[in-house]
Amino acid sequence: MKGIFHDKNILIISPEPWSENHVSKHHYAIELAKQGNSVFYLNPPKTSGATLFQALGNQTNLKIINYTSGIMGLRFFPRFLARILMTWEVAKLQSICGVQFDIVWSFD
Repeated sequence: MKGIFHDKNILIISPEPWSENHVSKHHYAIELAKQGNSVFYLNPPKTSGATLFQALGNQTNLKIINYTSGIMGLRFFPRFLARILMTWEVAKLQSICGVQFDIVWSFD
């Protein structure tokens, strides 16, 4: 039986980087990828530029994104402006990943 989370492009925004030590966000990403979704896990900003790479192991539907936004302190902006800027950032990430996201899940 296919559920609501099947055959979707999912962006997971996390304050925890992808590493050997997995926390709940990593487990969600792995399980969603196993269900046939294309999952993109956005690491917290660390370096400049943007890179997209395959997760290690047999998870072909799971990609890790290293991306640094030019906009810092977004949560301190007025809500309407923050929403516009977030939409712009998601559009840039969609361009990098080559997909249109169906679901954006932020743990930040």
